[in-house]
Amino acid sequence: MTFRDSVPKLRPVIDKEIEMSSGIVAFAFGFPDTVVANLAIARLAYEEASRLSAPIYTQHEVHVHGAEYVDAPGPQGPIPTLRLCRAAVQWAHLRGLDEIVIGAAKPHLWRCIRDLEYAVQEVNFPIAVRASGYINKVAPEDWFRGDSQQWYTNNRLAWYLRDTILRIMPMFIYARIAS
Repeated sequence: MTFRDSVPKLRPVIDKEIEMSSGIVAFAFGFPDTVVANLAIARLAYEEASRLSAPIYTQHEVHVHGAEYVDAPGPQGPIPTLRLCRAAVQWAHLRGLDEIVIGAAKPHLWRCIRDLEYAVQEVNFPIAVRASGYINKVAPEDWFRGDSQQWYTNNRLAWYLRDTILRIMPMFIYARIAS
């Protein structure tokens, strides 16, 4: 038997799935906490957190048992999406999380992803961002029920008019406004 024969064969690590330490960030869609959209977001955040055994970080308008909450909204109203994203990235970093899973209303999702990726890039932490698959379980009509105290989350047209402005706004201006 040669030396080469006595050395154990190493199996490639590629076969194994790399486990990520995930956290859920749930974004409110309207105000107050009794809005149907926020109840749906709370449910999907809870389901995702249960599946991943992950902590949840959210706003006061999304009530999930055991969640950690960002500071209460100020006199100007709810916290801007980018400000919540910056706080969520710090929260994830302090807990050693590798991934943030987004729980949000489908119409709000693109901005949540963009703002979270921007916040991660600002501080250069190695945190992945992805959307929860549970978002697709919510019926599209549940996002705009007219039960919110925020005018732009009450109906689809108001949301898309406001959202279009935010989409075409240069990020450096948006970041300054949302700070």
